Amino acid sequence: MLTMTTCLLTFTLAFCLLAVDGAIIQPPESTDHPNTTPFDPSVCHLPSNPGPCKGFFPRYFFDVKTLDCKEFIWGGCGGNQNNFETGASCIAACAS
Repeated sequence: MLTMTTCLLTFTLAFCLLAVDGAIIQPPESTDHPNTTPFDPSVCHLPSNPGPCKGFFPRYFFDVKTLDCKEFIWGGCGGNQNNFETGASCIAACAS
């Protein structure tokens, strides 16, 4: 006989295995798209925006006050285009 506890444990284990395997939890798509659309330098003037999601993804934004790229934590969705995967890509796009 299947008890509620057994059912919940089985479901939890199956979900965790799928999540670890990548079938459920996918990494966010890159916000760096250098070859798909021309880069609009005005995005460098946008403020950092972590977006509404609760993930924890270190990213970089260009700070117009210091004219340098700074790290911030992106939540994994939303935000704006002043969001680069690496400090080097941020500098290449905005500090030149």
